[in-house]
Amino acid sequence: MSDEQERHWVQSCLLGDTGSFSHIVARYERMVRTMIGRLVDDEDQVEELAHQTFISAYENLAKFHGKSKLSTWIGKIALNKTRDYLRSYKKRMTTTEDFDDMEIAQDAPDLESQVQVQQNSRILERALEQLRGSDRDMIILRYLYEYDYNTIAGILQCSKDAAKVRGWRAVSTLRGMLARMGAEI
Repeated sequence: MSDEQERHWVQSCLLGDTGSFSHIVARYERMVRTMIGRLVDDEDQVEELAHQTFISAYENLAKFHGKSKLSTWIGKIALNKTRDYLRSYKKRMTTTEDFDDMEIAQDAPDLESQVQVQQNSRILERALEQLRGSDRDMIILRYLYEYDYNTIAGILQCSKDAAKVRGWRAVSTLRGMLARMGAEI
């Protein structure tokens, strides 16, 4: 799909042709579900957040001025919807150290290594929760979604160099937190 075709569909939607939006959904549905699915394990919730993303995109289509790619704009909406969900989810959940979910074979040759990996994973989750929102977003976009700095700059609405600096700062902060928390990095 070309940028010109996307602009046509956006303009058609703004002029009242709601059917044109289905082309946009078809084009970006997989991208949105993948983004959300990397942060949310519940498939039903992924579905709901994707649905909310496209509703919000449709309702705010007039605010899309084409300064960034449509995919970037929709990706930012998906990230914001997911972030809002995770904040509310965190408030509802209590943090427990439940070892029932550890799947360690009794005859595992290196039980100590498996326990250490599980502990490091929990420490990483806690550290990510404690990071400032902008640093957490940077880590997620760069290392979980594996976006390049040009794409990240578009999502965060900053220059590529600023995105690189933010990325370096976020990694530095995360490493320090992990070391203080006792993770073996």
